Amino acid sequence: MARAGKWITGARPDQPVSEVARLALQARLELVAHFMPLAAERAAEDVEFVHQLRVTTRRAGAALTMFARLLPEKRARRFKKNLRRIRRAAGDARNLDVLCQRLRDRQGAEPEEALAAIIHYVEKYRRQAQHPLVKSVTRLSRWDFSDQIEPLVRRTRWREDRPEATLGAFARQLLPATSAKFFAASQKNLSKVGALHRLRIAGKQLRYAMELIAGGFDKSFRAQSYPTMSRIQDQLGEINDHCTAKNLYTEWIQHGSLDGQVPELQTRQAEEQQWIEQRQESFLQWWTPSQADRLKRQIEEAVERNENAADSASR
Repeated sequence: MARAGKWITGARPDQPVSEVARLALQARLELVAHFMPLAAERAAEDVEFVHQLRVTTRRAGAALTMFARLLPEKRARRFKKNLRRIRRAAGDARNLDVLCQRLRDRQGAEPEEALAAIIHYVEKYRRQAQHPLVKSVTRLSRWDFSDQIEPLVRRTRWREDRPEATLGAFARQLLPATSAKFFAASQKNLSKVGALHRLRIAGKQLRYAMELIAGGFDKSFRAQSYPTMSRIQDQLGEINDHCTAKNLYTEWIQHGSLDGQVPELQTRQAEEQQWIEQRQESFLQWWTPSQADRLKRQIEEAVERNENAADSASR
């Protein structure tokens, strides 16, 4: 199966940023087009199709945002709107896939009857969640999503009066601004789930930016900073999965959706809360102020090496 590529192959610090933008947009939007029919038509065969569609739409959206100054505004806005719509539909389906798989993994370890009833209902809601996803894919297909990629890429160019920036110059301007938002979120009271959620979003934006501009830095950039960001996202993503499951159980209880299963749902709701607290505690034991300072220094040093390399090249 094709996977959502992280890095922009062949990108160099001295390369015009418009060339890198075209490479990134072509690759990422084509991956969205690849996974659209698979997620819509063959989701029952492999849950990864929906997962990969969700990931590719996020990465494509990040590229559209990061290179916004180089894009034709009206066309880019329509791409972003359509990607946002399909990402939300894929997200709803993916959340239920994750919950359903977790419940199935517990079969044999819990009383069968109660667990089977919950799985049955989750599977029903998952089938219902497929309809908006299919509808979104159909809408984009009618828009000729795949055929719209090339015109967007072709019209991606440097649009400012000053000389075009290299990827290296673009990267050292973007990274400090994006990382500052993440570190500001990191300084909030992370004992609150809402603050952790905002940190996860800021971290996701920083991680996607790192993937897009990694070619503007030396090779140590990927080896030092990116693994820490990946670990942050993995841990916060797991907490978010439990928050999503808890919210689903709460919604079903309030709406009486799972007839006769309220006590079981309340038990699972409380269980999700325990897991949230446990994983939150584990994250905070690892993500200490010193860990944050270490990552901040690594990013600052990467920018400094970039500036030194640019100064040397200009002499």
